[in-house]
Amino acid sequence: TQKWKEAEESLNHYVSKAPSDPSGFTLLAKLNLYRTYFSVPDLLAILPTAEEYLQNALNLNPKEESARLLLVLSLIHI
Repeated sequence: TQKWKEAEESLNHYVSKAPSDPSGFTLLAKLNLYRTYFSVPDLLAILPTAEEYLQNALNLNPKEESARLLLVLSLIHI
């Protein structure tokens, strides 16, 4: 819906302004996973993108706990 799109645009804007902050990538991954949570085909389709965001976050900060946890949870759902 429109709110999800607005949230994604805001997060993309934040990431473009602060590309070295891993939390922006983690939040983008969360947003994409939550947005598609109730639609299995959509969730499966978005998993590679979410994983890429989480890998970006972990590359910036390997100790980013929320990104680590979310990555593990997303991989369990595959």
